[in-house]
Amino acid sequence: MTQVVLRNPVGLPTGLPESGLTPHHQSDAWTQSMQRRALLCVRCQWPITDAAQRIAVAGDHEHTVFNPHGVVFHIGCFGVASGCVGVGEWSGEFSWFRGHVWQIALCGRCQWHLGWFFREQLGAVFVGLILNRLLENKEQQL
Repeated sequence: MTQVVLRNPVGLPTGLPESGLTPHHQSDAWTQSMQRRALLCVRCQWPITDAAQRIAVAGDHEHTVFNPHGVVFHIGCFGVASGCVGVGEWSGEFSWFRGHVWQIALCGRCQWHLGWFFREQLGAVFVGLILNRLLENKEQQL
């Protein structure tokens, strides 16, 4: 059995003002109702992030992307996902976001693949999470 060494990505920001990333908001009422809703790993219900961490990258919060093998993912962008851990080396190959390198993001509890950390050359980090692998828990706060 191969052991996977997990590590948190370096420099996860609490906000990303200098990177051009903006919070993703629909309306004031929407913002208030979504502020502290925990988003959990579907597999083990571990808290991954919360709705208040939604951001827009390249103009949108949600993106439909595919990997070199043709597997399609529907991802959402988040400023912080403290329930995820990064695994593997950072790579610039087949990055979905220009000027960013990526690293695989796993659930911190069950180690299920939930998405990717993305880092700019200047160091700003965000995470693209596979949306159908998250469960919104309206009761739990992070």
